[in-house]
Parts: sequence; structure tokens; C-alpha cells
Amino acid sequence: MEVVLELRARHLRRSPGEVGFPGGRVEAGESPWQAALRELEEELGVAGDRADYLGRLPEQQRHRDELIVPFVALLAEDVELKPDGIEVEEVFTMPLDHLLQNHFREAALTEQYTLSDDFPHAYLPDGRWDRRVTRPVRYLIYGKHLIWGLSANILLRLLEVIPSAR
Repeated sequence: MEVVLELRARHLRRSPGEVGFPGGRVEAGESPWQAALRELEEELGVAGDRADYLGRLPEQQRHRDELIVPFVALLAEDVELKPDGIEVEEVFTMPLDHLLQNHFREAALTEQYTLSDDFPHAYLPDGRWDRRVTRPVRYLIYGKHLIWGLSANILLRLLEVIPSAR
């Protein structure tokens, strides 16, 4: 068994050149699962009837107030994965065994927050304010690909529900 991953196109505004999964926004009248199937077809050319629903992983909240609803599906053995060339630059698979070996590492991600120039800085002590927040970030290297951030978090959640991974 293998996990399907995609390399996002480098020209995209959000997460360019990063490894991720097929996905996108839910459109009017769609359930999250229907949206996942539509995105699978749009991004990788896999028709929704070629994916069997296996389950749903815990939702994840992104910093941009986006709720991510990850699904796990089994694709038919004979599907051909074709990146759309618009959002997806490359599609590749990673053996589930590699994921089960859990080669995840941890680093620190530091975010810096500042106030814009139009803020009334004169009222602040010393006329300035900034904050730094450091949090752990997990990552996995597979071949030439770095899998980190939301994608790594989803894979870690997947490991939690696979019986042989415990």
C-alpha cells in the first residue's frame, strides 16, 4: 500500500512547491467528502467512483481560520495519477511501510508578529511592540521531498489510527 502525495505548483500564491494532498474548498451544496472527491478528480484525474471511503481523520485548524477535514480512501489499483499541471506540479506515492517506520523529526518554527505602521505606536511603551512565538513542527523526508506542516500533521494522525503503527 502507498500514500498518494502531490507537489503543489511553484507559481501558486499559497504553499508553492510544498508537498500536500488533493484538496480544496467545499462548494455550495457539497459535503466535505463530495468536495474531496471533486478535488481528487480535478487535481489528479481520479474519478470519484475509483475511490473507496475508508474513514475520516480528526479535523485540523489552520492559522488562517480554515478547517481541514482529512479523509482516507483506497484508490482502485488500476488508477492512473495525472497531475493537472495547474495546481499540481508532480504526484508521487510513498510506501505505507515508510510511514509506519515513523522517520518524523522535530524542529522549531518561530513566528514573529508586529503591528502595522498605521497603528498608534506612540501609546506603547518604547513606541513599539512585537512578539515571537515558537512552536514545534514535525517533518519527514522522503527521497527529494520534504513533508512538513499540515501534511505531516495529517500523516501523524493517520499513524494514530493504523493498528500496526501503535
